[in-house]
Amino acid sequence: MAVEYIVNSEKRTVVAILKGTELDAHKAIVRQVGEADESFFGFNSNWTTLIPDCFVGKAKCDPRDEFSIDEGKKIAKARCMEKYYRAKDSAIKQWYKNACVKMKRVERLVKEIDTARLFSQRRKEAEAIEKYKSAVSAFEEAQEELNKVLSK
Repeated sequence: MAVEYIVNSEKRTVVAILKGTELDAHKAIVRQVGEADESFFGFNSNWTTLIPDCFVGKAKCDPRDEFSIDEGKKIAKARCMEKYYRAKDSAIKQWYKNACVKMKRVERLVKEIDTARLFSQRRKEAEAIEKYKSAVSAFEEAQEELNKVLSK
């Protein structure tokens, strides 16, 4: 990440230019998350990790001050880098929010899987209760039959 400078001594300005930064937030995330996980986290479909490809910072010397190229470069670079890091941080934070939304969807899916297991369990319990009720009903019918036979 090399910063280029344009110095204009007549206008007493120094401009710092940082180029080739478009994928820097993306690369930072991949370094942490890993290549294998990038399709899950949406790099292929979501371009929120892209930042501008060029950042500029400008320093203009006040007419009352003595013009210094070195001091102008420091100020211009600081302004340029502040813009760059602000954009990069913002892109990473946006990616993180999107990843959290996707993780919530996965958590919901996991809960639904547990719900399916619970539903199956409840269905089996309901079937067992129905079998018990029909057995009780059959027992009551047999008892009534027995009482009829005994009462004759």
